[in-house]
Amino acid sequence: FMLRSEYNDYCKWVAEQLDNVQFGYSVQNIDYSKAAKIYTVTLVDSDNQASQVQARHIVLGTGTTPVIPDFCHFYKDQIHMGANYLKHKEAYKNAKSITIVGSGQSGAEIYYDLLNDIDTHKYQLNWITRSNRFFAMDLNKLTLELTSPDYTSHFYDLDPEKRDELINSQAPLYKGINNSLINEIYDTLYIKTRNPEVKTRLIPSAQLNSLQYDDNQFTLSCSQKSSNKDFEMESEFLILSLGYEYKKPEFLCPIAQYLNWDNQERLLPNKNYSITDENNIFVQN
Repeated sequence: FMLRSEYNDYCKWVAEQLDNVQFGYSVQNIDYSKAAKIYTVTLVDSDNQASQVQARHIVLGTGTTPVIPDFCHFYKDQIHMGANYLKHKEAYKNAKSITIVGSGQSGAEIYYDLLNDIDTHKYQLNWITRSNRFFAMDLNKLTLELTSPDYTSHFYDLDPEKRDELINSQAPLYKGINNSLINEIYDTLYIKTRNPEVKTRLIPSAQLNSLQYDDNQFTLSCSQKSSNKDFEMESEFLILSLGYEYKKPEFLCPIAQYLNWDNQERLLPNKNYSITDENNIFVQN
């Protein structure tokens, strides 16, 4: 497998050769002329200067945003998100304690990286997850046939309720941890914890319910689900790695009447991934 840094280099190499790729713009609004069948997209750059472009077709590739529980929003300036881990990594070297919440691939990579330096920097390292264990992603070859065009076509033709039911059952395909990383974490734990001064805890089946932040320290109020007992723990840094969720972009509001929606107000793609009857807006990923 190629390194992520290699893939990043490749993407940069391609982007630098394309004069029609523009970074640093935020889409503010989209209007549609039904008579002319043209979309007008209003943009704002980093200097807050507005401009417009027009197009007959649009592809939405806005992706997803990190999940942040409602009770965490008040402390969003103090909480670190897993997506910004490298930005804050230097500060962790002098930390007294660090807590990671979330046991997906990103949370596991962060824990493993911090675990490798734990005996050098001597912080308390905690890893919390609601899951009742640290699950491995199901990446066997027959399972991956669920990405085939035949299965995609089969899935598309199912009733909406059945599609939702199937998606909910497929969490192990994308919410777990790469099996090789789990083994590396285990082996590293085995070596590191031979040193009695190494302080780390893995806490599955634990729900973070609320938090407080005083004197540069978090107090985390949690519950242990299997024993139904509450507990608290303190941590200087809190890293949330709870996955990502889709949020409808606000700039779609002016053209919402032209888009296809399901009975739960979600965008409803056609087989060719368009979301309009005129096949002129498409969704990517």
